Amino acid sequence: MAFDRRPLYVVIMESVQNYISDRGLKPGEQIPSEVELMNQFQVSRATVRQAMQELENEGIIEKKHGLGTFVAEPKVSIEMNGFFSFNEEAKKLNQTPHTLITQFERMRCPSKKIQQRLSLSSQEEVIMIQRLRLIDEDPVLLETTYLPGKRFLYLHQEELENQSLYDVFSHSGIRMVHGKEKYRPYLPNEEEQRLLDLEDNVPTFRFSRLLFEKDTPVEYTVSVLKSGKIALEAVIEKKIS
Repeated sequence: MAFDRRPLYVVIMESVQNYISDRGLKPGEQIPSEVELMNQFQVSRATVRQAMQELENEGIIEKKHGLGTFVAEPKVSIEMNGFFSFNEEAKKLNQTPHTLITQFERMRCPSKKIQQRLSLSSQEEVIMIQRLRLIDEDPVLLETTYLPGKRFLYLHQEELENQSLYDVFSHSGIRMVHGKEKYRPYLPNEEEQRLLDLEDNVPTFRFSRLLFEKDTPVEYTVSVLKSGKIALEAVIEKKIS
């Protein structure tokens, strides 16, 4: 009989994944506890926790404080190298997406940061739109978008309740945009914690996007991403000579 030379935590990871697949467990169904796995494999709690942490990092399981460990919900992927549709990606996974417009405001005298991003003077109008994205009624993404008011003179909140922002762009004659995004770890403020239903000091991910039509800025968006149901995804390629 061949001796399994793999680290014990890897053996436990494979066993847990087989347990899930062999029983056809669905997202939200519970798997064996750490104590049960310790007894089954005769290993320390540290070894089991390493295996469970790796599985959680891979999005296979999720821990719920005080309740146990469960099969994780599939993640909606945000492509870091392109545009994505929140609604379409959620529906692909048979999840129910929903968007709440929590703020819509036309304002003058925006902050210097917004002025600089959108190349506006201090007196020019800015449209600020805050949208809360939910999956199966769980808030997962908070987006705050700034648009130059002169480019979207007739935009009203009602238009965004039944169509995407890029539908609005199309109706405004914008056919092509380009830009860049920046990503970083982030500790949300109290308002962001409240909207995303987060406990204190829970880290999130923040990304900002600046889009141009030719050389003119048309959108600046700051998003706060709650971990759990969304994963960031990038396609990478390198030529090996």
